[in-house]
Amino acid sequence: MKRENVLIVEGEESSKTLLSRLMERQGYDFIVEADPSEALNRLKNERFTIVIAEVSLLQPRDIPEIQEENPDMFFIFTGSSLEKSNGLVKPNLSDFLSKPFGSEEAEFRLKRVILERDTRLRNRKVQKALETTKDELERRTKELESSVEDLENIKHLYREIGGELTATTEKLREANHQLEVLAKTDGLTEVYNHRYFMDKIGEIFEDWKKKAVPLSLLMIDIDYFKAFNDNHGHMTGDLVLKDIAGLLKSNCREHDIVARYGGEEFAIILPETGSDKAEAIAEKIRKCVENHRLSNGDGSQRVTVSIGIGTSSKDTGSFNALISLADKALYHAKARGRNQVALGEPNAPMPVLQWFSRF
Repeated sequence: MKRENVLIVEGEESSKTLLSRLMERQGYDFIVEADPSEALNRLKNERFTIVIAEVSLLQPRDIPEIQEENPDMFFIFTGSSLEKSNGLVKPNLSDFLSKPFGSEEAEFRLKRVILERDTRLRNRKVQKALETTKDELERRTKELESSVEDLENIKHLYREIGGELTATTEKLREANHQLEVLAKTDGLTEVYNHRYFMDKIGEIFEDWKKKAVPLSLLMIDIDYFKAFNDNHGHMTGDLVLKDIAGLLKSNCREHDIVARYGGEEFAIILPETGSDKAEAIAEKIRKCVENHRLSNGDGSQRVTVSIGIGTSSKDTGSFNALISLADKALYHAKARGRNQVALGEPNAPMPVLQWFSRF
């Protein structure tokens, strides 16, 4: 099998080192480039299978022209905020890796885009094979149908081709299912990712408008996570994110949607849930996290979370308004001292000092 040829466009030394070690471990050919113009020139004149690029160095708007020349090249963009890149990362074209990231999450994103690319190529190959087989079947059928004694040959041909197509179609179905699961799952925490969350909250919000039943949203942020990462390292930080994701899932109902919103922030969609019930669920989660010993070796470390709650009302005009309501409540929880739950108030202001308190 042909080895991957990877271009890394990255200016941050820690990220360059992590990605270079990952490429060496996977046995891929790779080049690291920090100059945006030189990186763009390489993309136009050389053939790469994967590009991992910081959004501030290589803009996604440059992709269409590049992919016209190499349609099977996939992109993974990196950056500190997915929201800042809203609209730039397109499904089936690229993926996004939030900074800071660990080697495990980077490896998952790399494998996901390779699987997506290989599945797309396999789809193309199978489609071409089906067309060729159909043409051959029609040609052979015309040759044989003139002779009654060759009827068995036609039957055998149909059985032979049908068996091959069935086996190929089943393999393709399994690959597509695996890709579908990966496309909506966060590789590190194994909860839903930001892309799936945005699709799902839009769908559930439209359903809420028709049924007029309560809908609540929790925005959850790990307190002082950046300082925790700086003190204990990104590998320990990754374990914390996994632990928190597991606690969120275990304290929610089967029909609730738990997602990693970005970085150390999670979101939980609570269908058919009013503010009182949402507050009870949020407080249960907060206490559970506060009392949990992290699985980071000695088990002595603890973290806390702040939670903002948004509940739909007749004045909630869109799902973005619901997200904003829960987000503002989260800012207030942070401003009041963290490790607490705050209910969103539609007309409550969000002063600058409260915004900075989130960090």
